[in-house]
Amino acid sequence: MKTAGRRASECLRVPPRLVTAVWALVLLLASGTGSAHVGSPDTVFAGTAGPWPVRVTVRPPGVVPGLAEIFVRVEAPASGVRSVTVRPMSTGAGRRGAPAADAAAAVAGQPGLFAGSLWLMTEGEYAIEVVVAGASGTGHVLVPVASIATRQLPMSSGLVLLVAAFALILVAGGLVIVFAAVYEGTLHPGDAPSLERRRRARAATAAAAFLFLAALFGERAWAMRVADLSRRGLYRPYRVRADVRREVSGRVRRMTVDDPRWGSEGWHPLLPDHGKLVHLFAMREPALDAFAHLHPVAVSDRAFETGLSSLPAGTY
Repeated sequence: MKTAGRRASECLRVPPRLVTAVWALVLLLASGTGSAHVGSPDTVFAGTAGPWPVRVTVRPPGVVPGLAEIFVRVEAPASGVRSVTVRPMSTGAGRRGAPAADAAAAVAGQPGLFAGSLWLMTEGEYAIEVVVAGASGTGHVLVPVASIATRQLPMSSGLVLLVAAFALILVAGGLVIVFAAVYEGTLHPGDAPSLERRRRARAATAAAAFLFLAALFGERAWAMRVADLSRRGLYRPYRVRADVRREVSGRVRRMTVDDPRWGSEGWHPLLPDHGKLVHLFAMREPALDAFAHLHPVAVSDRAFETGLSSLPAGTY
């Protein structure tokens, strides 16, 4: 078992690549007790695109399909950059099935910062291709991003009223068509409708109104069912139970995934990030004067353990 405890005073670096191992990331966040802003869904990449040092931030939409925001900061003289383009490539479609690249616009007042937006149409793994062209040449880099639904967007009251108004217009128009078709649809030119036709037209209109209302209530029930299924499908962190025990070698922290979804349908195996299945960040409260970046190892299909001997006592 390997422990990598570090104090807050040590120099920290952002990892050069954040892979799409969402399960491992959320496992860590679910088990942590620190109050620092660790749960950001953004993906951050720091590295090089050919001759250009870049820092790429991807803000996922939280809904699928949805529009992701892309920010590219070229850490070089901005005058040497001619263009920055971005495009999404899903795992299934690959480069051939990817759409055309979109140009990222320079942000006014922020030299070297470019912004764009891309549609993520399906759930799963994406690679955002960033291409920087300029006086020093052209370089590209692929930034892995996970596209998952984490929330539902509510309908505004104005949109609800607009949809209801259109529904009423459609129903009223349909009833007028049914009445006119039965009342005088088969009459010869110049013939006057009889009272019997009027009674039949009213009966047909009443029957059509019942069918239309049944269809509206059925559509509402279907929409609510789809919304409920979508809500159940939203990604939620796995429930994790944590405890600390003492051994001869020191304190050992154990994290156990106590969630029925683990290993069930829709579950995906953990993917290594920088060669590790789990990265655990611990910060001591309230002074934030001790920090550790640990790598718990799997001791079973649901449990992970790491040593804590290098950390001072406290609440983390």
